[in-house]
Amino acid sequence: MTITAKATISTWGKYNAGSLKGLEVDLTDYTDLDEVWEAARKFHSDEHDPEFMISDYRCDIEGAIDENGIAEEIFEILDMDEWEQEICAAFSQLCSYDMETIVNDARDRHAGTADTCADFAEDFYEQTSGVKFSELFRQGLVIDWQATWDRNLRHDFDEVRHNGDLHFFRVA
Repeated sequence: MTITAKATISTWGKYNAGSLKGLEVDLTDYTDLDEVWEAARKFHSDEHDPEFMISDYRCDIEGAIDENGIAEEIFEILDMDEWEQEICAAFSQLCSYDMETIVNDARDRHAGTADTCADFAEDFYEQTSGVKFSELFRQGLVIDWQATWDRNLRHDFDEVRHNGDLHFFRVA
């Protein structure tokens, strides 16, 4: 699923005159912010020197669009493959709207997805230890993976649910 990144670009002049008439843009149709602002200038050509405002927006990347503008970094994310976009969208829920951190760190800090924290703990220890716990379970070993998460991993990873997936990110 490609991320959603849409905005309605109006002007303060129209807003002060009682109108929110604006250009609706889907940022996936543009290659950079200059193209977006050029389209907005053409749409609002009835104003001499329009002062733009974002009157409405929908974006899966928190902090990429707000009332004051559109972050240039959104186009770097839109150029990523769908899975990387999904990782950035999930990570954006943890980053206090720091677009540079989202672009630069999301993929490196992403540690995986799982249905639960306990499932992540089991997967994490299998990947990092090389031990196949399923074989040990047949021999009678019992591991409380939720307790393992709570005691050993909770402070090393942030988790966030996005589009039904539970994503895990290494704490910086």
